Amino acid sequence: MLGVGAFVADVAFDLFGRRKGANTTAVNTDTPRSNRTGLPPREARSPRQQAEDDFQGAVVTMMKQMEDSRAWDLYWLSFLEFDAAYDKAIELKKADSTGEELEAAWAETIRCYYKTRYASELFKHRYDRNEISLDFFPINISDRGQYADLTTEQLQSADIRTYQAAHAKIDTKSAKVNKFQTDVLKYDLTASNVAQNSEWEAKVFGEYKNKWKAASVASGKQFDPDDLEFVNGPDYKAGEKKRWEAFLDAKEGG
Repeated sequence: MLGVGAFVADVAFDLFGRRKGANTTAVNTDTPRSNRTGLPPREARSPRQQAEDDFQGAVVTMMKQMEDSRAWDLYWLSFLEFDAAYDKAIELKKADSTGEELEAAWAETIRCYYKTRYASELFKHRYDRNEISLDFFPINISDRGQYADLTTEQLQSADIRTYQAAHAKIDTKSAKVNKFQTDVLKYDLTASNVAQNSEWEAKVFGEYKNKWKAASVASGKQFDPDDLEFVNGPDYKAGEKKRWEAFLDAKEGG
């Protein structure tokens, strides 16, 4: 499933604090209450439509709440490391760097790429209550047409809502990671050669490549015990600095 679309982009949280400005248009208090908006009365929602509305609202709320989890901290830190490594490799490429310097930059980017992919599997696993993923395939919550694939019982299931939220949360941030595989590793000759080089794999990115492979369904969803212990830990408290925040602070100061 690809991006969840404009709905989530408008409603879901922004990690860096951007918010839409408040609407300061004055309201004419002299207008009769029944006709203030000038819009027709809202149609009554059927029980099924209300169940879909409740599902969508609950999922978006959970996506926001997951921001304080250690599982999200690990994923977002991994993504920011990937983003920084990728930018450095691109800068070296534009500067016509060649040889080991450019190869090392791509190797580090590939390491961060696999770490991010692994962290995304950890995150979804953290919220896969009662292994609901075995019976439920997430939908695009901004496409109301896809809701027809779910029964009312599924829409009301706490386990399904939680896993759907985790899947959608990852999906909103995964475009650049996905494109690295399709647009860079496939077409950039140096990056592609590094990705297939056994020496670079052994020295730099093999650990996370193997972790990512082990986390796949085909491999039985095997995760590093230390990583599981971390992501299953308590959510961050208000004011408690997350690791991704410390990473950005160090980057800005350094």
